[in-house]
Amino acid sequence: MKLLFVAPEICTPVTEGRKRFIIDLLEALSGADQVGLLTTRVAGQSLARSVPTWAEECRWPGQHLWSLRMGLPKILQRFGAEAVFHFPYGTFHSIYGPANRWIIRAVDRMCSRRKVPCATVMYSIDRPMTLEGLKATASCVIPVTQAADEGMALPLGINGSGWPSNPYKENSSTLLFMAGMWQAKRERVDHVLHLRGLGTLLRAGAALGRAGIRLVVASPVFENSGMKDYVLHHPLNRWPLGHLELRGAVKIPDVYHEAALYVFPYQHAIHQFTPTSVIEAMMAGTAVVMSDLPFLRHLAQGGSMAYLFPPGDEEGLAGAVLKALGDPEGRRARGQEARKYAQSQWSIRASAEKTRRIAQNLKAREKGS
Repeated sequence: MKLLFVAPEICTPVTEGRKRFIIDLLEALSGADQVGLLTTRVAGQSLARSVPTWAEECRWPGQHLWSLRMGLPKILQRFGAEAVFHFPYGTFHSIYGPANRWIIRAVDRMCSRRKVPCATVMYSIDRPMTLEGLKATASCVIPVTQAADEGMALPLGINGSGWPSNPYKENSSTLLFMAGMWQAKRERVDHVLHLRGLGTLLRAGAALGRAGIRLVVASPVFENSGMKDYVLHHPLNRWPLGHLELRGAVKIPDVYHEAALYVFPYQHAIHQFTPTSVIEAMMAGTAVVMSDLPFLRHLAQGGSMAYLFPPGDEEGLAGAVLKALGDPEGRRARGQEARKYAQSQWSIRASAEKTRRIAQNLKAREKGS
């Protein structure tokens, strides 16, 4: 089939889950299908291309959406797509809500006018938007979910082929936290602190540091010295000197193999989100500690696949970490069980096969209408 993906900002750095999923999915599809990508790139960043790609350089945020809107008619005609998969941003608070609803509606209507079926694929959906709310905006809205057997849903997939298992380190006392944000702005770092839960992990540093534990925080945003200083000297940071390391972009899966535990301390419930980093950690064989939130419970499998703690509770977080590190054999077993679970549930090949089935269903529906 000829499939066109439409997605803003599929350019370097390739650290955010949405970007990585799209790139891996395009590559997995390209062996049997003709696939193309209409995207945009940030000034100074390069395209992460593995298939024919059309992209305009954009210098301000709204330009990314406008560029897709203006470029799509020409690319539809040139490429001759049988189906379009639109991967918009998942942010809907403040001004982002009207902007994202506008581009979702615009792409869907342009495809409809040309009789090309379009699927709006939501990697994540933040508040106040819901999946049901989006269905009033586009003809076919498909969530990226954890379950491969759901009807019109696309299972998240990870390209973990060739990944070695985590070489188990009984005496390791290193924790890992990651975030894909790269924009060197305090508001982005504040998002990591207060929504992604880094603030909770920083507060837990008092108890964990006393126990000799070390924390590595990896995010491209920390390639900026000002953002690094902002976190190191933040009032929430209670880690002793020398126990907290802030890194920029890191290599996957190598960084997971440095850590005894991967920590995902998300602070608040979100309507839809399957965190790529948690699945990657599991696939690498690194045990996971994460917040006990509804959207994460399927991943944790009731606590059998991950250690859980109450969201926002630094004492609960410290307790879960100390419990895991105090039981090396249990931690090793949990990491290996989680690895088998992740490998069986989140294959990028399964995602590619489901994408083809969705495209075929949409095409048949279009012919029958």
